Amino acid sequence: MLELKLEKENLFLKVLEAILDLVDVAHVDCSSKGLKLQVVDKEIVALIVLLFGPKNWQHYHCDEDFSMGIAIGDLVKAVRCANEGDTITIKVGDKNCNTINLSFESSEEITVAHDLRLVDANNPRFDVPDWKDLASKYQAAIKMPSAEFMRICKYLSIIGGDVFISATEEGMHLLAWGIVGYMHINYMKSGEPTATVVTVGSPVSMTLDLKYMNCFAKASTLFKEVEIFLSTTQPLMVQCEIEHMCYIRCFLSPNGETEIEEEEIKIGKRKRDDKDEGIAKEKEGSKEIKGSAEEEGIQKESKDRIE
Repeated sequence: MLELKLEKENLFLKVLEAILDLVDVAHVDCSSKGLKLQVVDKEIVALIVLLFGPKNWQHYHCDEDFSMGIAIGDLVKAVRCANEGDTITIKVGDKNCNTINLSFESSEEITVAHDLRLVDANNPRFDVPDWKDLASKYQAAIKMPSAEFMRICKYLSIIGGDVFISATEEGMHLLAWGIVGYMHINYMKSGEPTATVVTVGSPVSMTLDLKYMNCFAKASTLFKEVEIFLSTTQPLMVQCEIEHMCYIRCFLSPNGETEIEEEEIKIGKRKRDDKDEGIAKEKEGSKEIKGSAEEEGIQKESKDRIE
């Protein structure tokens, strides 16, 4: 049996709201260690793992390990019906149940209860290594305030498309490109302490879809800090942690070769600059021709008047 209590403002529910645009169904593993949720997008490009330990709830009790599939959209819609300050209770009778029971209790002792059907989570499941094994697979780590990460993604979203990220001993470099143009953002290392810390074991770079980065950034703003991990062999990992066994880890597969793409972008920039320069020269030439024609016309008109 599983029974947990939380308020509508609970961080768990806010995270579900943040990832709602990306995923539909979640695998949920319930145990005495807490609630672990794993979701994969339809394209199987992004994976999100969320763990909330027993101390992250007003009340948590699970006397038997089991797994279930939950439609995140249905759960979020149901919770939205609760009023601010209501205590939300979620119950699952046993591992063979096909529904979960939700009840909202207000300070006026008014209780609303309803059941939600569980669903078959057909998306693939992935074995995510423990943190010690996971961290050793990444060559670079960037730690920054989550608000700064959100700000970066908003800037890059002006361009849309993809984002190129590289980390070297000099710092972190981001480059976005799309139909409307391109944008560079650089975080250079300095001797002074800064809120953004770049740690690099060896240079690494990758190209990612900005759509997913924006979703990760939206979820990360619910936490104080965010860590971004880069690897030559692993997906990008974005991690946020708080105490009492609570974290969210977002994984995103890169799009492909990055060094070639960056050079292509530079070449594309030069071509656009050359094109713009050519247009400017053409306009200037048109002005000169027009000016010469007008001057010639004036001279001819003056000559006719004299004659």
